[in-house]
Amino acid sequence: MKDSHNGYLGFMIRKTVKLDEIEWFAVRGGWTSCPAKVHFTLPGKACVYLRRRRSWDVSFTTNRQGELSEVLLSLGVPRGA
Repeated sequence: MKDSHNGYLGFMIRKTVKLDEIEWFAVRGGWTSCPAKVHFTLPGKACVYLRRRRSWDVSFTTNRQGELSEVLLSLGVPRGA
């Protein structure tokens, strides 16, 4: 059986964003508040928006927005608008 954190969508569709490609990130409430062209939506309390230096921006929903913010900040990714 698969890990409970991996759904079928994540298994079939994968998107990798390198850290040096991220210009900044933002955590916003609800999935509709992230206008990225590439958006992965599953039920979640918030969405994380990744503004990329080149190529399309990416966003995804999460229930762990605080943890994700801490990790991205600790990796040197600045918080944006």
